[in-house]
Amino acid sequence: MLDLNDEQSRQVSAIVRDNMAELRPLRAQVISRLRSQMEKARHQLATVLTPEQKEKLDNRFNRLEKRWFAAESTGEQLENKDNNVKEKIP
Repeated sequence: MLDLNDEQSRQVSAIVRDNMAELRPLRAQVISRLRSQMEKARHQLATVLTPEQKEKLDNRFNRLEKRWFAAESTGEQLENKDNNVKEKIP
């Protein structure tokens, strides 16, 4: 994709590694706040729903959480195939 030479590849790897180290704590904060807000909404919605509707809502929230937080639970890696940069997402 970028057709990096060896020196560029080393530099890009270092830049990505350094930035990922700074982004990890920010990502953790965002995920924590997002989960908290989703749980708050889920509880509020549940107060006005029938048991059957609540079950459907729970299923939707579960699917949404799996999609949004998949990288968190699987330890997904970011990889750039052109320069072999691999960073594990916390």
